[in-house]
Amino acid sequence: MTTDTSNGWIQLHRQLLNWEWYNHIPTKVLFIHCLLRANHTDSNWRGQKVKRGQFITSISNLSNETGLSEKQIRNALKNLEKTGEVGKQSTRQNSIITIVSYDNYQIKGEQRANEGQTRGKQRATDNNDNNNNNEKKIKEINKENILSIEKNEMFNIWLDYRNEINKPIKSDKTLKILIKKFEEKSINQIRFVVYNSIENNYQGLFWDSYKEPSTFKKPNIAL
Repeated sequence: MTTDTSNGWIQLHRQLLNWEWYNHIPTKVLFIHCLLRANHTDSNWRGQKVKRGQFITSISNLSNETGLSEKQIRNALKNLEKTGEVGKQSTRQNSIITIVSYDNYQIKGEQRANEGQTRGKQRATDNNDNNNNNEKKIKEINKENILSIEKNEMFNIWLDYRNEINKPIKSDKTLKILIKKFEEKSINQIRFVVYNSIENNYQGLFWDSYKEPSTFKKPNIAL
């Protein structure tokens, strides 16, 4: 009889446990149902404006939706009206139920959700900016320390792995030291150490773990 309220969520504070009607099952069930049914934004229904915190219904609909008898619905509504939780405007066809002080129940939760989404988007943006800045740094440093094609390939494999485990290398000093190591070490040693660290989920490169073999066999791992 009004806008769809089946999507989204509501805030339900634990202070409800101390509410005077909490142990009165019909009244508690009806009030929580009203919170769930109430519009979170203004809307219109058949030319009638339904504000935030309101919804259009009837005694019989509330009975069907909650499983309470019509008599229980009427008594529960009287209880809620008496203590100021809801207001009711009745017509021949239906009733408009208003959650009194609806914002006190819901606005803080909605604000937290919006703030959380904003913070999440900002973190994602910051991470992307950090990755882009990191790539620029690497390119600039590599201009001064040119690696061979094979070593550069392994260097990029290692940097990609560090990004995948959310441990990107951000320090210019660390990048320069790493490039210097790649310049000094043989391609066989670089391959062994890089693949060994990736295979064992290490965050660092352990150069001393390598012993020069007569032939090198690349570990069978997926990158």
